[in-house]
Amino acid sequence: MSTAHLERVGSYRLVHLLRLGQTCDLWEVEKATGGDRMAMKFLPRGDRHTKEEVAFLKNEHVIGSQIEHGSVIRIFDFETVKEGTYMTLELFKHPNIKQWVHQGVEVLFPKLEQVIRRCAAGLAAMHDKGFVHRDVKPDNFLMNDEGEIKLIDFNLAKKRASGLAKLFSGRTAIQGTRSYMSPEQVRGKTVNERSD
Repeated sequence: MSTAHLERVGSYRLVHLLRLGQTCDLWEVEKATGGDRMAMKFLPRGDRHTKEEVAFLKNEHVIGSQIEHGSVIRIFDFETVKEGTYMTLELFKHPNIKQWVHQGVEVLFPKLEQVIRRCAAGLAAMHDKGFVHRDVKPDNFLMNDEGEIKLIDFNLAKKRASGLAKLFSGRTAIQGTRSYMSPEQVRGKTVNERSD
């Protein structure tokens, strides 16, 4: 189902389509009653609206909404409405690090140490809450001109195994971006913050 014809989703007014995704579309939205603009990951009803995709979006909301850090995108609402399922998040309309690199790595050199520290700080905030991202790659760090970073995309994130779960956790489904995955993740083994 195309979302281009929609004007509203739930209590939000769709302002501008930011990106069409394979599963979710990313919109700039505002509350119908007004207020600050935010982003919305929207999974419209139709072929893409499967139980698995809703579960990924729900997982992203559950995990992301627990992390409060300046280098992690803030997550707000999650709801299923007649138009589909959505999650609202902080609006940060800037390229990801992969896109910055494609513009020329010399753009990053003056602020490289700052960028690395901020990326690491965002991941550390996630790890401090007991979560492993499992899809760390340049595409999942947004950056503005000043070098401010936002870690995004928590749909593959998991609670770190602890206690008895560590002993009895067997192979898991292999998920992530293969060229960025740790060896233990590629093998379907238990991952922790070192894997990120």
